Amino acid sequence: MRIALPRVTPVEMWDLPLRGKPLQGWRRDAAFPHMLALAVHRIRREPPATWDLRARDRARRIDAIYVTGGAAMPLDLDGPVILARDPVFAAARASSILVPGTIGVDVGQTSIKVAHGDVTLRIERDLSRAPMRDDVPHESFASSRASTLDFLRDALAPLSAWPSHDVVLALPCALSPEPASCTYCWHDGDPELLGVLAQSVRPKRLHVLNDAELAAAAADADPRVRAATILVLTLGFGVGAALLEKTALPS
Repeated sequence: MRIALPRVTPVEMWDLPLRGKPLQGWRRDAAFPHMLALAVHRIRREPPATWDLRARDRARRIDAIYVTGGAAMPLDLDGPVILARDPVFAAARASSILVPGTIGVDVGQTSIKVAHGDVTLRIERDLSRAPMRDDVPHESFASSRASTLDFLRDALAPLSAWPSHDVVLALPCALSPEPASCTYCWHDGDPELLGVLAQSVRPKRLHVLNDAELAAAAADADPRVRAATILVLTLGFGVGAALLEKTALPS
């Protein structure tokens, strides 16, 4: 079941061109925080033409930034910046807000984060079995993709022994309707990825959304977020983003 959050708009920031390469190309560079600040400044002034009208309208009204993810850090950006109190597990924990009592599984591109009540689990990505797409020669795509799917099966298999629960699954890719390309499995409209994950966790019901959408749910529930329009950033291997419109500000 696809979870739709009406006040949340996922957006693509990783491919914003900045000084000759996309924002993602700066991710491992010391200049990344500066480039991220430049990207935020740019989308506020002139949102990308590839974003839909609602996203562009919201981008011009951003008045705070919420940062989460496995590589979250304090950032010097234009406007208030709120760092999630538990950046690694903030999104996975937010699953219980959307579906009470659920197991939250945040499939990040560097690790998989699981949260259920007070229990958390972090499963690091084994790059020997689940390599990044850019590190795989084209002739090895088929075998590497097969080993990636096997890694995901093995990584999530222990969850099948947990008591039967709904599972909220957040993926680092667009969902329309199949998962689009990311560094897991690599095919656009991948027909197997969701099936493999569902078979591994054996949920009572499976609820699916984008990882930045789930991070936005964490921002929405954080009482420190007092802004009306928030840019949510989830930082890890890449840069995920969503725009959140608060319905009411905390008193």
